[in-house]
Amino acid sequence: MRTLRANCLIGAIFTIFPAACVAPTAGDKAAGEPSEDGSPDGDTGEEHGDSGDSGDSGEVDCSGELERVRRIEWPAIADDPCASGKALSVFNLQIGPDAALTDLSGLECVCAVESGLTIEDVPALASIDVLEQITTAPSSLRVKNAPALTTLPRLNAPLTSPAYVDIEQVDNLTSIEMLSGLTAASSFKIIDAPALRDLTGAEALTEAEVVQIQRVGLQDIDALASLTTVTEYLEFRDCEALTDLAGLSGLQTAERVYLASNDALEQLGAFDQLTQLGELTLQSSPRLTQLDGLRMLTEAEELSFSGVEALTGLPELAQLETVDRLWLSSTGLTHLDDLAALTTIDGLLTLQGNDQLTSISGLEGLTWLGNVTVRGNHSLSTCHINEVLLEAIGEEHLGASPIIESNAPCE
Repeated sequence: MRTLRANCLIGAIFTIFPAACVAPTAGDKAAGEPSEDGSPDGDTGEEHGDSGDSGDSGEVDCSGELERVRRIEWPAIADDPCASGKALSVFNLQIGPDAALTDLSGLECVCAVESGLTIEDVPALASIDVLEQITTAPSSLRVKNAPALTTLPRLNAPLTSPAYVDIEQVDNLTSIEMLSGLTAASSFKIIDAPALRDLTGAEALTEAEVVQIQRVGLQDIDALASLTTVTEYLEFRDCEALTDLAGLSGLQTAERVYLASNDALEQLGAFDQLTQLGELTLQSSPRLTQLDGLRMLTEAEELSFSGVEALTGLPELAQLETVDRLWLSSTGLTHLDDLAALTTIDGLLTLQGNDQLTSISGLEGLTWLGNVTVRGNHSLSTCHINEVLLEAIGEEHLGASPIIESNAPCE
C-alpha cells in the first residue's frame, strides 16, 4: 500500500480517501485483475488481524457522497469497516478465504466496488445479497471455490466493460444475474458449475477476447445471441447436456473455436454468418451428425474433427475452397465428395482412423497439397489413395512425399 497523509488513515486495516485525499492511481492493480499472463493477480494487500465480530452497522444511503477505501479483506480484518456509519466506495474488495463465512453481514455500508471483486475459498458462503445495492460495479470479478453459493445477484450497475470474469468451482450456482448489462469482456470464463442451466444475465455481451465454458450443466446458450466477436478463442468443453450452439448464431468473427467432449451435442446450429474462420476443433462429440452453420465457410486456417463417429458426410463444407490444415480422425465419414470445391491445402492433410472411409475422390480438385498423411483407414484402398494423390492431383502439386500407412490393401 502506498504511503498516504496521516489524515487519510482510519484504523490499521483499511484506508479511506475523503475529498482531500489522493485517489488510487492507474498503477494500483485490482484484486483479481488479470496479470500479464492473463491470470488474476494474486496480491492480497496488507496483512490484517484475526477475524472479529462484524457487528450490525445497519443500512446506509448509497445515493450520497461515498468515502473511498483502498482495500477491504473480509472477514480477515479486525476493525468494522462500517463502524463509522458512512457509505463506502471500495477500490478492491476481497471476500475470503474463510471456511465458516455464510453471508456478508457487516458489509452493508459498501455501496461501490471500483475495480476488483474477489470471492474465493469460502465453502460455506450461501448468500452475497448484501452486494445488490452496489451502484458502481467493478471491472474484475473472480469467484472461486464457493460451492454453497447459488446466486450471483444482479447489481444496481453493470460490471464495467471490458470486464474480466472468472467463475470456478461453484457446484450449486444457478444464476449469474450479476453479469446483466455487461457488453464486453476480456475474459468470460465459467468452469465447474454443474447446476447452471443457462447463461441468463449475459444477454448484453457483444464481444469478448476469450469465452471459456468447461464442465457446466448448460442446456442452452441462447443468452449469447448478441455475441458477434470473439477475438482469441471460444471454448465449450464437457458440457454434457448441451445439444446445440444455436445461441451463437449471431457470431460474425471468431479466431479459434474449440468444442470437445460435449456428449449430447448433435448439431452446431451456429456460425451461419462466418465466411472465414481461424481454427475449428470438434473433438469427442459422439452424437454430432451435422455441421449446419458452416455452409457459408470458404476459408479456414484449421479444421480438426476427431472422435465424431456419427458424422458421415460434410455437405456443409461444400463452399470451402482453402484451408491450411485439415485433420479428419475417427469420424464416420464414408467419402469426401463434399469437398469438391477445395483447391488448396497449404499445410497438412491428415486422414487417420476413419474406418468407414472408402473414397477420397473429392480431393481430386486440389491444385496444391502441402503435406499429407493417410493412416489406419481400414476400408480405404491403398491403390485408390495412390491413384488420387499421385495421379489425379499429381506429384508436382504435392509439397512432400505422402505418408501412406496401414490402410486397406489393394483389391
